[in-house]
Amino acid sequence: MTGARGNLVRRSWRQAIARTPESAPAYLSLAKLVAAGDALTALGRAYALAGTAPEVARAYAHGASAAGDAARCRAVLRAAVAREARPETLVDLAVVEGRLGLGVAATHLRRALALAPDLAAAHAALGNRGDAAEVRFLRALAIEPRHGGALVNLANLWRDGARLDDSLTLLRRAASLLPADPVTLYNLANTRHIAGEAEAAARGYRAALALEARDGWRAREAMLLPPIPASIGEIRRWRARFVERVARLAASPLRIDDPLSEGHWTSFHLAYHDEDDRPLQEAVARLWRHACPALARTDLRAHDGRPRLGFLSAYLRDHTIGHLFRGVIGAIDR
Repeated sequence: MTGARGNLVRRSWRQAIARTPESAPAYLSLAKLVAAGDALTALGRAYALAGTAPEVARAYAHGASAAGDAARCRAVLRAAVAREARPETLVDLAVVEGRLGLGVAATHLRRALALAPDLAAAHAALGNRGDAAEVRFLRALAIEPRHGGALVNLANLWRDGARLDDSLTLLRRAASLLPADPVTLYNLANTRHIAGEAEAAARGYRAALALEARDGWRAREAMLLPPIPASIGEIRRWRARFVERVARLAASPLRIDDPLSEGHWTSFHLAYHDEDDRPLQEAVARLWRHACPALARTDLRAHDGRPRLGFLSAYLRDHTIGHLFRGVIGAIDR
């Protein structure tokens, strides 16, 4: 809520708190209307006043998670579960413990489903963990057709299989339900790119970045290329865009700690242009070294001085790439 009306509502809740400073609901209401830091403070005050109420505990945990304090989020949820193992709280706990890499998340989710078999959030969360993913997402949507997370994750599952059109349909539906959710918009842009809709993908990336400027997404937008260009002119236009965007990004502050998860794409489509790609690929390599300095590490262990080459790909076996380059690799002088 913004503008004069938002200021009036915030002022009203602050006046209510001044009159009744022990009102946890007033702090919860104020937290929905203020900036993230102030929201966490208000939620903390509500939790101090009424932390034994499951709704208050969950709200405070969500606020801590949004502020990047996963440890506090987990501690609050564990305390709430110890008091009363509510299904929704168990799902929240499973999600945060999953993000922390702890191995008990699935146990919490199955416990939640034992208490509430038709809890869509639990089915969706189990699907996220690879537990019969498609079945779980479909079950979640049968229970709650407007479950945005299940829509997006099922769409991503279908996108990587043979149901690209169905994936686009689900993601458009998710975006209509969650127009201000950057993750949904980013996934829709990815799928439009795979479908060959490069211009629409570019608009989608910009929309997602306007809501949340993740560096990995900035890199994805900069290196966007149409899978199959329509003309020589389109090739030149997109290559010029590529060069300009990559150079601009390489000159800006950039931090990508995990390129495998945040940068799960390559500039492979340059190969279809029949141009000299080396300068562009070298610029991409400089960009990644700038974003993730750990990639520049060199193995300094002693060896006999010969160059060491390694070949790593998911496409060397039973794939065109493997068939094309197997002979090249095999013929390298040892």
